[in-house]
Amino acid sequence: MALTPSATPLATPEALARAQEAGVARLGISLDGADAETHDAFRGWQGSFDRTMEMLEDARQLDMPVQINTSITCRNFHQINDIAELLSTRGIAMWSVFFLVPVGRGVGEERISPEEYEVAFEQLWLLSQRHPFGIKTTEAPHYRRFVLRRNGDPLAEPKAGTHPARGKTHRAPLGVRDGRGVMFVSHTGEIYPAGFLPLNCGTFPHDSIVETYQKHPTFVSLRDATQLKGKCGTCDYNDICGGSRARAFA
Repeated sequence: MALTPSATPLATPEALARAQEAGVARLGISLDGADAETHDAFRGWQGSFDRTMEMLEDARQLDMPVQINTSITCRNFHQINDIAELLSTRGIAMWSVFFLVPVGRGVGEERISPEEYEVAFEQLWLLSQRHPFGIKTTEAPHYRRFVLRRNGDPLAEPKAGTHPARGKTHRAPLGVRDGRGVMFVSHTGEIYPAGFLPLNCGTFPHDSIVETYQKHPTFVSLRDATQLKGKCGTCDYNDICGGSRARAFA
């Protein structure tokens, strides 16, 4: 079981210890900038960065595994390496890098460009060779295509200087995406293919989660790469990537 609290003063060392005793195996903490100015502006309140770093240290003292969640937008795209450096001595287990989908409160945030995605992927791939913590992406299924190319996938033309660090291999992340390895159930029971793809496919507990995932037409079609159109439909990597249906929908 994992717990993802906000940077609230209520998340004291004592509260985290009680959560750990109750069975919480991992703590998720949001960090959206390498400095207080960037992070606090994104989060909307001054002092959030300092409180976040305090929580991270409290979890480390408790030997509680931590996953850091970072949302990448235009405001912090240039800080990817700096954030990784900040985390390098914090003993975290995983860095989850989320690429913004403009829905909900994220509508007003400016997304990075396709070219900047490739720069970000290059940075993340190189960082994954150097740092002890795992790195995964969310809503960036084309990172799998990038990693396969860097690792010498036969579909890609070889490029000089693109081999993983000697002695360390990097497996392309699993092709998990909306409706394929992902399901979202809202606090009122609505079942969606993902948290950022608002296509209501049923209501829990009236509808079976397993039946909905396996048999609902929306879920089935999302797992069928032959139904992709446009650029995704003609891409050689459409089955292992599939594109972000949530981003296309938005």
